Amino acid sequence: MTDENYGFIKKCYIVLLVVLAFSAAAGGIYYVNKYNYSADIKSYLDSFLQSAGNGMNCRSIMVKAIKSNMLTFAVLLCAILFRFGGIVMCAELIRRGFITGFTSAAMMYIYGGKGLVMAVCQLPGMLLLIPAAAVFAAVNTALSLRHIQTEKKFIILYIFFAAAVAATFCAAAFCEGYLTTTFMKWLLTASA
Repeated sequence: MTDENYGFIKKCYIVLLVVLAFSAAAGGIYYVNKYNYSADIKSYLDSFLQSAGNGMNCRSIMVKAIKSNMLTFAVLLCAILFRFGGIVMCAELIRRGFITGFTSAAMMYIYGGKGLVMAVCQLPGMLLLIPAAAVFAAVNTALSLRHIQTEKKFIILYIFFAAAVAATFCAAAFCEGYLTTTFMKWLLTASA
């Protein structure tokens, strides 16, 4: 790859991180404007916290997170087959960012300071998932727009890169299943 290719990927990466940030903010704003007094969301979060206090099935949470992360991985991977796959990748990152922002805003709005700490409990997984998804989408956007020549050497390198991203997505799911739930359980026992 040339310096021009790296420069293009870097620009895509920055744009996608900004898109993720704006979509998370949009998710938070949407919650505040539409659902700020929703009893359904409060009862859902209350039942989630109650099950966290009683001991969650961390493995099932991890498996659900792996399924969700692999869906995102598959969308980002398959989008390279289309000339305008960058739009599909951007839409998937917007969806993930919106959900994260909505959930965090709901926790903070309903539980105040405790909700803020609960949102922070999600950080270990997010610190793995967000950069990996953005860099994978940036490289795939360059591929879909044919900014990178796909030689045999590059294809082999790309396969290892995609495998590393998939492993990072699985590590983020592990964090969500085990670390986030452990932190939330500690938070609940400390505030009880």
